[in-house]
Amino acid sequence: MREAGLTVAGRRQATAENEQLLATLITEGLTNRQIATVLRLSEDAVANRLSRLFARTGLRSRTEVVSAMLTGHPLTAPDH
Repeated sequence: MREAGLTVAGRRQATAENEQLLATLITEGLTNRQIATVLRLSEDAVANRLSRLFARTGLRSRTEVVSAMLTGHPLTAPDH
């Protein structure tokens, strides 16, 4: 769909909700393996989602994700 230039309605909100869930599971101290089990994904898929979260938000580690979550900072890119 990206190649065709088509957008999916609600995709941005779904992505934000998925990233929030991922951040919550990280904050709870779950490992990638445990997150994969909860979300019914492969560990590689979890690692990829985590990498995309880091890239999009500018955060560099799980610790920074936890800090942002615990201090109430939204998971948004620094320029947004």
